[in-house]
Amino acid sequence: MKNFNLAVPLGTVSICYLALAVGFTSSAQAARIDFGDNPIDFQKPRDMTLVPAEVAVSKEPKRQKLKNGQQIIGLEYTVKRTGVGQIQIPWGFHREFNHGAMGDVLVRISGETKVKVPNGTVTLIMSGNIDADTDNGANFTKEIKASDPPDFQNVKWDESKIIKNLAKGDHRLSKVLFFQWEGGNVGDTVTVSSLYEVIATVPETSTVLSLLTLGTLGAASTLKRKLKPSKPTEKETTKVG
Repeated sequence: MKNFNLAVPLGTVSICYLALAVGFTSSAQAARIDFGDNPIDFQKPRDMTLVPAEVAVSKEPKRQKLKNGQQIIGLEYTVKRTGVGQIQIPWGFHREFNHGAMGDVLVRISGETKVKVPNGTVTLIMSGNIDADTDNGANFTKEIKASDPPDFQNVKWDESKIIKNLAKGDHRLSKVLFFQWEGGNVGDTVTVSSLYEVIATVPETSTVLSLLTLGTLGAASTLKRKLKPSKPTEKETTKVG
């Protein structure tokens, strides 16, 4: 039996893997994120007359623009209970950006929070999102809770999520905090101080490229084994009489 030369398929497979790698890298580079010099929009609590509480912001937060997002430093405030019922107060920070091409975007929220609460249960819900107020919005949350006994301090949190197939064009990256207080007595106060950060980036391609490289080497190894010549076998002769 003839031994066929498999060198061409080997080269073809290698080229295909490399083409995939180059294509993926080019796609990721095209899907760049540009925040430009867009400002950070700070949204203070709304509808305060609807909740049984008074809010005093003891320290105006410092808003710092990052290359890929925003950082809020020193958001510190005190909430005083003026009635019975659940208190829920939202704060929001937004920044516009442009997505260069349709593709995945990695959103990361992180920070450090300190809460002092004398009675009841306080829950902080941090949300990192893109276009959350639209039908196509996507978000994820990190929830931390403090209950009796009285306080927790310096709680660090760091969460991330890939938003799939974000459309090309302008979008809004938001960091939203919901402060929720249940229980407690009229006149009780809760103090919250935090540092928040939210960023949006194109996911790293190094892991994918490594997998493609390993796939190329694996294909080459398999085809090499097929190319290895086998030992010749003795031909059987049949005597014709």
